Amino acid sequence: QLSTAVCSFADSKEPRCAAVLVLLGHQGLAESDALTAEALRQCFDVGREAPNVSDLMLRTALPTSPLSMLSPLVAGYRNGRCLIASVPAEAGSDCSKALLELLKQPTSSPA
Repeated sequence: QLSTAVCSFADSKEPRCAAVLVLLGHQGLAESDALTAEALRQCFDVGREAPNVSDLMLRTALPTSPLSMLSPLVAGYRNGRCLIASVPAEAGSDCSKALLELLKQPTSSPA
């Protein structure tokens, strides 16, 4: 199960585990694409979905891959410390760079 694996990794207390999980996904309207988004949402803390991060991923992906608009992109926090984001595979590099720039900005920790 995708949600079990993602939640398990996000819950890990290992120091080598990142505070960001980026999942590369397909672009489309297939049922499997919607199921992936729902599986990831199950990992988010209640009320901790981050729609503006998803919007950043979409805006970053569109110039490289116009079909990204068909992707059900989601992002959110787990345990207040791990950001989980799905990005279109075709724009994975650009989206990862945008996430890194976002994470460089000083912010308060999500509560």
